[in-house]
Amino acid sequence: MHNLEKTKEIFLSEIPNFKEQCLKLLSGDLTKMDYKGISGGYGVYAQRDQKSFMIRLRFSSGIVTISQLHKVYEFAKQYNLDGIHFTTRQAVQLHDLDVDGICNIMEEAIKNNIFTRGGGGNFPRW
Repeated sequence: MHNLEKTKEIFLSEIPNFKEQCLKLLSGDLTKMDYKGISGGYGVYAQRDQKSFMIRLRFSSGIVTISQLHKVYEFAKQYNLDGIHFTTRQAVQLHDLDVDGICNIMEEAIKNNIFTRGGGGNFPRW
């Protein structure tokens, strides 16, 4: 199996545990600071309302293909988002998502070679 495919399998297998951490935050079993320590590496942050989330989508070398851009558009349409934020760090942020939305986007993004891992926290940005 190709290294990228192995990496994608690992990332996909992490989503259920990540979802569990999100639910712990929402139930009050995890503090926002503890959650941030976990979620930053996944490119996800709790928003100030503590009920919705932002996800940062990364693209290899900051190069977005037409099909990936179309996928981002589909996410925005599917989750009825007001906008798509293109960052100065060659990424895309989607805001005002719930836990299921975050996890579904992570899964679909990985399948389309769009990654969230390393999208925040102490990871280097491209």
